[in-house]
Amino acid sequence: MDWTTCCVCAQVQDSRFSPYLDEKTEKEVAAHRYECCNREVCPPCLQSQPRFRSYCPYCQQASGAVQQPDSSKSAWARHARPGVEDSEKSYDGMTLIDGLSEDEPAADVLHFVDPNNDSINSLAIRYAVPAKCLRHTNGIYSDHLLAARRSILIPGEYYKGGVSLSPRPIEGEEEEARKGKLRRFQTTCKVPE
Repeated sequence: MDWTTCCVCAQVQDSRFSPYLDEKTEKEVAAHRYECCNREVCPPCLQSQPRFRSYCPYCQQASGAVQQPDSSKSAWARHARPGVEDSEKSYDGMTLIDGLSEDEPAADVLHFVDPNNDSINSLAIRYAVPAKCLRHTNGIYSDHLLAARRSILIPGEYYKGGVSLSPRPIEGEEEEARKGKLRRFQTTCKVPE
């Protein structure tokens, strides 16, 4: 059989039964065959996408006068696994980084929430952090859920101050510890009050 398929639209091309005619000259137009992979593109695809005259969509290389660098290999061959000589690179010139660089973000800051005064928008203004980032960092998808939190994290990539504006719990650390012990007792003994 004398048939192929178009490498763009996958339409079967049979030169014996369906010759393509040019709309302007009404002469037969042959399918374009790439030299790199011997695939064909049908004339309707060439008419709708003229770039396929000079570019193979499979090999990802230009045909004709314009050549891509290292065009002797296909795209798959260019990105193949590295050979032995590529994997034996020297690491002598590299140095280890001991501490954080100046470009890295600071550590996140813990802010204890005051349910009477704090909201996502007020914290965003006080810390100069976008409200969206506060929500994302703390997993708060709605602003009213902040009231259920005791503390939230202020992302260090936006807040460079490093110091929390509310570093201690509102009721005090002793009260927080007492409430934690009471809650643990209630959960363990199944006592509601």
